[in-house]
Amino acid sequence: MKHFGLTLLFVTTLLSVGAPIIAPAQAAAPAEATQHLAKENDLAGFDSEVEKIRQDWDVPGMAVVIVKGDQVLYAKGHGLRDVAQNLPMTADTLLQIGSSKSFTAATIAALVEEGKLDWHKPVKTWLPAFKMHDNMATERVSLLDMVSHRTGLPRHDLIWYNAPDLTLADITQRLQYLEPATDFRTQFQYNNIMFVAAGHVTEVVSGKSWQDTVREQLLGPLGMTRTNFTVTQSQRDGNFSLGYQKPVHGAVQNIPFTPTHQIAPAGGIFSSVNEMAAWLRMHLNSGQYQGKKILSAASIDFLHTPHTLSDGEITAELVPTGYAPGWFASFYRGHRRLEHSGIIDGFGSAMVIFPDDNIGIVVLANLDMTDAHHFTARAAADRLLHLPRVDWSARALEKLAKGINPHHMDLEPPEKRVAGTQPSHTLQDFTGSFEHPAYGTVTVQEQKGKLSFDFHGVVTPLQHWHYDMFVGDRAAVNALFELQRVQFNTALDGQVSSLQMDLQDGVQDIVFTRRVAAGKSGH
Repeated sequence: MKHFGLTLLFVTTLLSVGAPIIAPAQAAAPAEATQHLAKENDLAGFDSEVEKIRQDWDVPGMAVVIVKGDQVLYAKGHGLRDVAQNLPMTADTLLQIGSSKSFTAATIAALVEEGKLDWHKPVKTWLPAFKMHDNMATERVSLLDMVSHRTGLPRHDLIWYNAPDLTLADITQRLQYLEPATDFRTQFQYNNIMFVAAGHVTEVVSGKSWQDTVREQLLGPLGMTRTNFTVTQSQRDGNFSLGYQKPVHGAVQNIPFTPTHQIAPAGGIFSSVNEMAAWLRMHLNSGQYQGKKILSAASIDFLHTPHTLSDGEITAELVPTGYAPGWFASFYRGHRRLEHSGIIDGFGSAMVIFPDDNIGIVVLANLDMTDAHHFTARAAADRLLHLPRVDWSARALEKLAKGINPHHMDLEPPEKRVAGTQPSHTLQDFTGSFEHPAYGTVTVQEQKGKLSFDFHGVVTPLQHWHYDMFVGDRAAVNALFELQRVQFNTALDGQVSSLQMDLQDGVQDIVFTRRVAAGKSGH
């Protein structure tokens, strides 16, 4: 499968296990390093550092908040939230945060405290009709499995992309038609739709939408009154950011919002850094916020403990230790760190907690497919942790100058082309609607001697490759399926009966079967 820009986080895979992983013991750090109060000069010159990172990476706007214990040390916007209107980014500007997984995990924790849910019982306890492709997973998968990325299911993100009519229940019901890539509880595989299913479980036991439960359990008590779940609600607010994208060879441009309410438990929250400060303070203060208990200290400890081995390169500066519910756990330059980033079309975010140092950082940016938000978060961390400075942005810029860009991959044709072949049918014979029970409908059309296909509203022209195989051509609006292989298949009666595409790594091609009109037996 080719790269597509809807990633809510980038990860690869490594072995995982079912039991919690206890981080290796660390030599005690000097009290000055772990218990120091923020010094006045810790953030001296930080404004200029943020601005340089923002401008070096062509990010229209970024907003940053830094918290130490219960104190907000820094909250500020940089650049623009709307380039065309020259509107400034502020600490109150609403942006898509890209990943809401930590909110879903915390909501489950709150319901566990109330006795309505259990981390370890099978999900079938509350969803008797729950079903996955793998029978073992169907019977045994728990909420902890779902939010620890260890169900055996890979991303399958295209079932929800640009499909705003889907509900959490719809996506959960479609899990049974999705092929796993590994056995249950054997490997870490980052997965958005399992968080959607976990969110649906909260709907069933609470009798309310996931959104209303999150408001009741978390947002309301934290005073996060402007934080919301839809593009429409954000746009009604007087201070929201547009999203931007920068093509490999081109200038930064505004792009439409991608609907995410259908996967809200995985990545569907809009917030500001001023309101995200409350989220950091709650995590840094054992579940307390302004003297109120939002979650118990035991729940916070559980949410901060890795339960699955995750992947990631081990370096002298960063040692991954696993995935906690809604958080990646690691040691950053000797300091225990929890973080979760998010990328959705037009936006990028970094949310970081150093629980032993009582430091939290959130960076929200209105440009996707760049790591500027990470470099900014690390620059803040190095200052507050009193570490020797590393110019993370300059390192990445050096790699970029050498053609190394982790967010862009050169597309290559899917198969070696066989010259001189023709389709076995007329182009009109390939047209029609083709369905998959989880991925939905692909509609193939013919116009002026050329085929195109429409998948979830993304229209892609096709060029003939060889025999009955076509590949996606460059589209005018969305290049998601450029060079995507589309293989048409013929039934025994000679009619075009299905098409298949490689939409997910690690599994068989996704096969879409021709929809037959009522009363007809063929094309």
